[in-house]
Amino acid sequence: MISTPARPGADRIASASPPPFASWAQPDNQYEALRARASRLEIAGHTVYYASLNDIMVSKEVAGRPKDLEALPELHAIRDARR
Repeated sequence: MISTPARPGADRIASASPPPFASWAQPDNQYEALRARASRLEIAGHTVYYASLNDIMVSKEVAGRPKDLEALPELHAIRDARR
C-alpha cells in the first residue's frame, strides 16, 4: 500500500524555506504590530520596511536553529551598545 501526504507537497515542508518573518515568528501572525515597530527606508523611490532589532532577536529565539542561537549574543551586545 502506498501512502500519500495529507495535502500535496506536505512531504516537502521540512526542506522548504521558512515563510516570511511575520508569519512564522509571530505566534498570532500579528503582521500589523510587527510592521508598526519596523523601521522604514526609502530606496530608489520604494519604501522598504525592516524589522526592529528586538523583533529580529525574537524571531531567532523562536526559530531555535543553531545558527540563529549563535547570533543572539552579538545581537544582544548591539542592542546594549545602542542604549
